[in-house]
Amino acid sequence: MPATFSTDPEPITPRQRAIVIAVAILCAATRFLALARSVWDWDEALFTMAMRDYDVTFHHPHPPGFPVFIALARVARLVVPDDFRALQAINLIAAMLVFPAIYFFARELRLRFATCVMAGALFAFFPNVWFFGGGAFSDIPSIVLVLFAVTLLLRGARDRKAYFLGTLLLALAIGIRPQNFLIGLIPGIYATRKRRPLEIVAAFLLGVVVVAVAYGGAIYATGNYDDYLRIVREHGQYISRVDSWRSADRPPLWRIFDRFFIKQYQSPPLSIVASLLAMISIFGAVRARDKSILWAALTFVPFAILAWLMLDRFSISRFSIGYQPMFAIFVADGIRRITGPASARRPWLAPALTCALIVGFAAYTLPALTSVRNEIAPSILAARAVAEHVDPSRDRLFVGHTMSAFMDLALPGF
Repeated sequence: MPATFSTDPEPITPRQRAIVIAVAILCAATRFLALARSVWDWDEALFTMAMRDYDVTFHHPHPPGFPVFIALARVARLVVPDDFRALQAINLIAAMLVFPAIYFFARELRLRFATCVMAGALFAFFPNVWFFGGGAFSDIPSIVLVLFAVTLLLRGARDRKAYFLGTLLLALAIGIRPQNFLIGLIPGIYATRKRRPLEIVAAFLLGVVVVAVAYGGAIYATGNYDDYLRIVREHGQYISRVDSWRSADRPPLWRIFDRFFIKQYQSPPLSIVASLLAMISIFGAVRARDKSILWAALTFVPFAILAWLMLDRFSISRFSIGYQPMFAIFVADGIRRITGPASARRPWLAPALTCALIVGFAAYTLPALTSVRNEIAPSILAARAVAEHVDPSRDRLFVGHTMSAFMDLALPGF
């Protein structure tokens, strides 16, 4: 099935629209099950301290500063009376949009209606997507924003307004994470080749200005350009020396390939099932010369390769969210292909298999969601206990590095 972006996708029926709305509401409602009761992760602590005192040189937050994410949370802070909850609110809103983000992207790729719905539902219930959508992380807002951006950029090949809006959203996504440029690269090039020179110049200036304002704001809030640039360089050197393929302590790339592209769901049985379905999709697409699947790969493979080469192998579950939309589409397409001949007689078969896989993901994820939803993180409890049992006037407290961010967050200036 060739993908062409010169015309609009076929309109959906009222019944199909009702299905999309129902699934979107269901996915959005389940996001509340992941709402964490407290900060649990180091990065969450850094983001929360950035709300209190933004300074990238102190890793409030870590470089390059996530300026758009923090700015959105600052807006939310006007109505949410807590720094952590404001960050969490932005993450929750984005998490509630994961289904429509994937659905519209898959629609723009010209995938079949059922495949679009299945891909969106699968992505929403991937364990890492569901779990990290409930804290104060930037991963879900980042991927949702860039998904809408690339969808609009592909549409921008035939629609000037979509081209500019896609450029704007991509620039904002880059303002959360610079790596999002790689996700928007191929769709952006495709759309740009279809636009007039003046439109291209205007879109380029729009993107540059938005990114410059975002990171210019990060520099201004930090207070000093030289210090900001120094800490960004130091952080880049740290990633290269410790996390990347250049690290002497990192296993060879071939040995961690499965961690990045097969075991990213953390559950071995579910990972095997999902990976087999993804392989069926890839082989079927190659055989049928399916450009829709090719475009899904072209959009996300550049970032996936960067992650494999450069990112921390101990945080794959979270970092892989940046390319999980590709796997959601592959898995949904794999289900469609294995049920293809039987679907004519049993149209419910592919959705039923998708639901069964989602139930497996949910059964695996819910215990973790229950824990973070109902319990305060031990690191926060420990920091609070310090205030009750340690007297700064007569006691000396030694804090390990892995606890330092939580101490600074819970007991500033202690």
